[in-house]
Amino acid sequence: MAYSTVDDVSALIPTQNWNPGVASQPTSAEVTADIIPQVDAEIDARLATLYSTPITGAASLALLTGISARMAAIRIWGTAFTQFTGDANYPKDWDEGGRKLLEAIVAGRAELSDAAAIGEGSASDPGAVSMTMRPIEDDPLQDVEMRQAFPPEQVF
Repeated sequence: MAYSTVDDVSALIPTQNWNPGVASQPTSAEVTADIIPQVDAEIDARLATLYSTPITGAASLALLTGISARMAAIRIWGTAFTQFTGDANYPKDWDEGGRKLLEAIVAGRAELSDAAAIGEGSASDPGAVSMTMRPIEDDPLQDVEMRQAFPPEQVF
Protein backbone atom coordinates (compact mmCIF):
# COMPACT_ATOMS: atom_id res chain seq x y z
CA MET A 1 0.00 0.00 0.00
CA ALA A 2 1.39 3.37 -1.02
CA TYR A 3 1.46 6.20 1.50
CA SER A 4 0.40 8.77 -1.12
CA THR A 5 -1.30 8.90 -4.49
CA VAL A 6 -0.87 10.92 -7.67
CA ASP A 7 -3.79 13.09 -6.51
CA ASP A 8 -2.02 13.84 -3.19
CA VAL A 9 1.11 14.87 -5.10
CA SER A 10 -0.66 16.87 -7.80
CA ALA A 11 -2.52 18.86 -5.12
CA LEU A 12 0.86 20.37 -4.17
CA ILE A 13 2.05 21.29 -7.67
CA PRO A 14 0.28 24.00 -9.70
CA THR A 15 -1.26 22.49 -12.84
CA GLN A 16 0.62 24.92 -15.09
CA ASN A 17 3.84 23.26 -13.86
CA TRP A 18 2.67 19.62 -13.85
CA ASN A 19 -0.70 18.20 -14.77
CA PRO A 20 -0.99 14.44 -14.35
CA GLY A 21 -4.20 14.41 -16.42
CA VAL A 22 -2.37 15.34 -19.62
CA ALA A 23 0.74 14.05 -21.34
CA SER A 24 3.29 15.52 -18.96
CA GLN A 25 6.70 14.46 -17.74
CA PRO A 26 6.73 12.42 -15.63
CA THR A 27 3.43 10.76 -16.44
CA SER A 28 1.00 9.82 -13.70
CA ALA A 29 1.74 6.16 -14.48
CA GLU A 30 5.46 6.78 -13.90
CA VAL A 31 4.69 8.56 -10.65
CA THR A 32 2.50 5.67 -9.48
CA ALA A 33 4.88 2.92 -10.63
CA ASP A 34 8.27 4.49 -9.89
CA ILE A 35 8.43 7.71 -7.89
CA ILE A 36 5.90 7.01 -5.12
CA PRO A 37 7.19 3.46 -4.45
CA GLN A 38 10.78 4.79 -4.28
CA VAL A 39 9.78 7.53 -1.86
CA ASP A 40 7.74 5.11 0.27
CA ALA A 41 10.64 2.64 0.35
CA GLU A 42 12.88 5.45 1.59
CA ILE A 43 10.33 6.33 4.28
CA ASP A 44 10.01 2.69 5.37
CA ALA A 45 13.79 2.28 5.42
CA ARG A 46 14.11 5.27 7.76
CA LEU A 47 11.23 4.20 10.03
CA ALA A 48 12.04 0.48 10.15
CA THR A 49 14.48 0.99 13.03
CA LEU A 50 11.63 2.30 15.21
CA TYR A 51 8.34 0.98 13.83
CA SER A 52 6.95 -2.10 12.13
CA THR A 53 6.55 -1.16 8.49
CA PRO A 54 4.48 -0.56 6.50
CA ILE A 55 2.74 1.80 8.89
CA THR A 56 -1.00 1.11 9.13
CA GLY A 57 -2.39 3.32 11.93
CA ALA A 58 -4.87 5.91 10.65
CA ALA A 59 -3.29 8.94 12.34
CA SER A 60 0.20 7.87 11.31
CA LEU A 61 -0.94 7.23 7.73
CA ALA A 62 -2.36 10.73 7.52
CA LEU A 63 1.03 12.12 8.55
CA LEU A 64 2.96 9.83 6.19
CA THR A 65 0.68 10.76 3.27
CA GLY A 66 1.87 14.35 3.59
CA ILE A 67 5.50 13.31 3.91
CA SER A 68 5.32 10.95 0.93
CA ALA A 69 3.43 13.44 -1.26
CA ARG A 70 5.92 16.24 -0.54
CA MET A 71 8.97 14.05 -1.16
CA ALA A 72 7.43 12.81 -4.43
CA ALA A 73 6.53 16.38 -5.42
CA ILE A 74 10.16 17.41 -5.00
CA ARG A 75 11.21 14.67 -7.43
CA ILE A 76 8.49 15.60 -9.92
CA TRP A 77 9.38 19.29 -9.63
CA GLY A 78 12.95 18.41 -10.54
CA THR A 79 11.73 16.79 -13.75
CA ALA A 80 8.64 18.74 -14.76
CA PHE A 81 9.34 22.29 -13.69
CA THR A 82 13.08 22.40 -14.13
CA GLN A 83 12.95 21.20 -17.75
CA PHE A 84 10.83 24.22 -18.71
CA THR A 85 12.43 26.96 -16.64
CA GLY A 86 15.85 25.69 -15.63
CA ASP A 87 14.94 26.63 -12.05
CA ALA A 88 15.38 23.75 -9.62
CA ASN A 89 14.05 25.67 -6.61
CA TYR A 90 10.96 23.96 -5.23
CA PRO A 91 8.81 25.38 -2.40
CA LYS A 92 10.85 25.04 0.79
CA ASP A 93 7.81 24.14 2.92
CA TRP A 94 7.84 20.78 1.14
CA ASP A 95 11.07 19.99 2.97
CA GLU A 96 9.53 21.06 6.28
CA GLY A 97 6.53 18.78 5.78
CA GLY A 98 8.52 16.02 4.18
CA ARG A 99 12.12 15.15 4.78
CA LYS A 100 12.61 17.25 7.93
CA LEU A 101 9.52 15.79 9.61
CA LEU A 102 10.69 12.29 8.71
CA GLU A 103 14.08 13.06 10.25
CA ALA A 104 12.36 14.40 13.38
CA ILE A 105 10.43 11.13 13.74
CA VAL A 106 13.60 9.07 13.32
CA ALA A 107 15.45 11.30 15.81
CA GLY A 108 12.68 10.93 18.39
CA ARG A 109 11.55 14.57 18.31
CA ALA A 110 8.20 13.51 16.80
CA GLU A 111 6.33 10.24 16.86
CA LEU A 112 3.77 8.19 15.02
CA SER A 113 1.21 7.86 17.79
CA ASP A 114 -0.63 4.78 16.55
CA ALA A 115 2.17 2.93 14.77
CA ALA A 116 3.41 -0.35 16.21
CA ALA A 117 6.87 0.17 17.65
CA ILE A 118 9.54 -2.43 17.07
CA GLY A 119 9.35 -4.99 19.87
CA GLU A 120 5.68 -4.36 20.60
CA GLY A 121 3.37 -7.26 20.19
CA SER A 122 1.12 -9.67 21.93
CA ALA A 123 1.93 -12.81 23.85
CA SER A 124 0.76 -14.89 20.90
CA ASP A 125 3.16 -13.37 18.38
CA PRO A 126 5.83 -15.74 17.02
CA GLY A 127 8.97 -15.34 19.06
CA ALA A 128 7.15 -13.88 22.08
CA VAL A 129 8.36 -15.26 25.41
CA SER A 130 5.07 -17.02 26.06
CA MET A 131 5.40 -18.77 22.71
CA THR A 132 8.94 -19.99 23.31
CA MET A 133 8.73 -20.99 26.97
CA ARG A 134 6.65 -23.95 28.05
CA PRO A 135 5.12 -24.24 31.50
CA ILE A 136 7.23 -26.17 33.98
CA GLU A 137 4.50 -28.81 34.40
CA ASP A 138 5.09 -29.78 30.76
CA ASP A 139 8.79 -30.41 31.38
CA PRO A 140 9.52 -34.12 30.86
CA LEU A 141 12.62 -33.85 33.07
CA GLN A 142 10.88 -32.28 36.07
CA ASP A 143 11.18 -35.48 38.14
CA VAL A 144 14.86 -36.02 37.30
CA GLU A 145 17.27 -34.87 40.00
CA MET A 146 19.53 -32.14 38.78
CA ARG A 147 23.25 -32.33 39.54
CA GLN A 148 25.68 -29.50 39.25
CA ALA A 149 27.96 -29.98 36.28
CA PHE A 150 30.85 -28.52 38.24
CA PRO A 151 30.74 -28.93 42.00
CA PRO A 152 31.85 -25.85 44.01
CA GLU A 153 34.89 -27.65 45.39
CA GLN A 154 36.28 -28.44 41.94
CA VAL A 155 39.28 -26.29 40.98
CA PHE A 156 40.30 -25.65 37.40
